[in-house]
Amino acid sequence: GIVGGKIISHYEQGSIAAGLALDIIHGMDIRDMPVIEGDSANRFTFDSLELERLGIDPRLLPQGSHVLNSPESVFSQYKNEILLLVAVFLVLLACIIALLILSGKHKQAQSDLKRIFEVSVDMICIADIQTTHFLRVNPAFSEVLGYREQELVGHPFMDFIHPDDVEATNRAVEDELKAGKTVINFENRYRCKSGEYIWMNWVSHPIPEQGV
Repeated sequence: GIVGGKIISHYEQGSIAAGLALDIIHGMDIRDMPVIEGDSANRFTFDSLELERLGIDPRLLPQGSHVLNSPESVFSQYKNEILLLVAVFLVLLACIIALLILSGKHKQAQSDLKRIFEVSVDMICIADIQTTHFLRVNPAFSEVLGYREQELVGHPFMDFIHPDDVEATNRAVEDELKAGKTVINFENRYRCKSGEYIWMNWVSHPIPEQGV
């Protein structure tokens, strides 16, 4: 019929013939070769356009039927583009996941540093090496010197140094810290809020490109 039916499939015939040829090459005795019977090389074949014209649902066709002139799916038409978009999406997803992991680690590191800064019994500060102003001090500063944080932050640390130690401190800042050199075991005296001076032993790690 014009819709379709069971016809000889040259593809199926070729597949069967090729299989028999391989058996012979691999040593099969021709007398043991099976006889091909029935319609195993035949295949139900239908025309999609006629099926659609007559309103026949392709799902009702015999199992294994071959349908000619089937309309291409969207995926078939744009297969390469779709695969490219999927690949790009997966790469972006991997980048986002990596950034989230790094962000989580960064936040954890910041939290750990903040905890160390706040609970350390050693005096820790961040200061501007150009202006010598305190930018940040940890609670140990207040405990040792007696000043509130607001009385230290924003003020030059030179204002709290013993007059006899100002020149040596200035020299360390100008010659070493501004040059990016770490200063170890530098000693000078700081004035407490009570007016008393106490000796300090400093380790300073400058970051000249940030000015601290």
